[in-house]
Amino acid sequence: MNYYDRKGDFMAEDNGSISKTLYPGEKYNFTFWSSNAKYPNTASLRLDFSDNMVLKIIKEQTYTGKEFQEYLKRQKSK
Repeated sequence: MNYYDRKGDFMAEDNGSISKTLYPGEKYNFTFWSSNAKYPNTASLRLDFSDNMVLKIIKEQTYTGKEFQEYLKRQKSK
């Protein structure tokens, strides 16, 4: 978690973890407390997923063979 002041300048950084497995499309509300940042205006969050979790999710998906064409179509419409 990176914290920024009202001007957008970096203030502080913290690391943490959650004890819930998140799957694609799933939402999870959480609170993150930091003693390193006093009154931040904004924060950015980076999620890191274990390689084993990513591989498990990929293996469990049903594939049609049209995924790449669908991806290209989405990129073109952006």
